[in-house]
Amino acid sequence: MHERKYSEAASNLAGDKRVEVEATALVHRYEAALYQFLMPLLGSRDEALDALQDTFVRCYEQLAAGKEVQGAWLFKVARNRAIDLQREKGRGRSLAIRLHTNASSATTDDHAHVTRALRRLSGNDQELLLLCEVDGLCARDIGVILNIRPTAVYTRLFRARERLRHALTLQMENNHEP
Repeated sequence: MHERKYSEAASNLAGDKRVEVEATALVHRYEAALYQFLMPLLGSRDEALDALQDTFVRCYEQLAAGKEVQGAWLFKVARNRAIDLQREKGRGRSLAIRLHTNASSATTDDHAHVTRALRRLSGNDQELLLLCEVDGLCARDIGVILNIRPTAVYTRLFRARERLRHALTLQMENNHEP
């Protein structure tokens, strides 16, 4: 997507060929997933791209310093950058996740119902469900991103799913009232 921007940013940092090869491989592997993760967090294409670029610049710096970079680390850096962008814009200390889909883009009624129910959940529940169900991350990786133990991830995920199930039930009951 924006590999050239990352290459330009990386060329400003002194590094060897190995670092450039590793950074490029990480960009290819994680760019789309990170972008999909950042869009609902930020709600703006430009902000998501800025956060994505900053994430890969940090990645390059880590690699140049001889440190290992893994996917969970990239998601954590991207999440932190999204929080910073939210704060810079004065949107408050909490990260409000907005799903950028709407009813007109839903392919089925079920998708629209789930989207509306998700919007009723807290930002923390939405973020956790997105990381698990959309991004497909494991509890260990989600724990690294959110700075919590994997066992806490399981507990919070169970509760978030219960709240989603409850929101869907209420929504369906309201839709069937005369």
